[in-house]
Amino acid sequence: MIRIWRKKTMQTAVIILGMHRSGTSSLVGSLQQKGLFLGEVFEWSPFNLKGNRENEEIMKLNDSVLISSNGSWDNPPEFLRWEEIHKKERNRIIKNFTKSKHDFFGFKDPRTMFTLPFWKEGLSVARFVGTFRHPLKVAKSLNTRNGLTLDEGLHLWKQYNNKLLMYIEKYDIPLANFDVTPKEYYSRIDFMFSYLGMNQPQKVAGEPFFDESLVSNKTIGGERQLPRPIMSMYNRLLEIYENQTRVMIQK
Repeated sequence: MIRIWRKKTMQTAVIILGMHRSGTSSLVGSLQQKGLFLGEVFEWSPFNLKGNRENEEIMKLNDSVLISSNGSWDNPPEFLRWEEIHKKERNRIIKNFTKSKHDFFGFKDPRTMFTLPFWKEGLSVARFVGTFRHPLKVAKSLNTRNGLTLDEGLHLWKQYNNKLLMYIEKYDIPLANFDVTPKEYYSRIDFMFSYLGMNQPQKVAGEPFFDESLVSNKTIGGERQLPRPIMSMYNRLLEIYENQTRVMIQK
C-alpha cells in the first residue's frame, strides 16, 4: 500500500528504478523539472533528444560494479560484488550530492536495478519511484538502439522487471506507466511528488518534460505473442499500477 511520506530533516536520495527504454529518462526529467536536484547530467543524446538525464560518474561506477560481478547491463550478474575502491567512489559521489544542501537529490541509471544494494549501503535516507513499459515496445527499442534481437530484448525485460517487482514487494514504490496518455502521466508525476514529501512548485518553467512526440516505438505491431511468464509479469505490473491509481483517486 502506497503511503505519503512525511519529510524528515535528513537529506533524501530519490532513486529512479526501471529498465532501459522504459521511460526512466522521462520520469527523472519530469521530477527534475519540478525541483529534484540531479547535479550534472546528460541533456542530449542521439536516442533521447532531451537527454537521458544520467550522471556519467554514476554510470561508470555502476558499470564497474557489474563488471566486478562478472556481468554487464545486458548480461546482469547473478550475484553482486563490490570492492573498497567502489565504495570510496560511491561515497565521494554521495558526498558531492549532500554538499549541494538540497533536501532532495536523485539519480537514475537503469543499471541501478542490479546495483541497488550497493547504493543503499552508502545512503542514509533513500526513496524509490519506478517505471515500466510494454515488453515488446522495450524489445523493439533495444533492437533499434543496440541491435538486440526481440528474443534477447524480451529476456532482458524479464530480468530487469523481475527485480522491479521484487523491490515493489520490499519497498514502498509508486509506479509510472510509460504507455499512458500525457494527462495521466502528468497526474502520476504530481502524485509521486506528494509521495516523496516534496513541495510542489507553483509554476514549472517551460513545456512539460514528457514529450509524447519523442517516444520511440509507440506501437507493438505484428501478431507476436508474449511468452506466458513475461505476459504474467507485465499483467502484474499493470495490476499494481491500477491499484495505485485507485488509491490516488480516493485521496
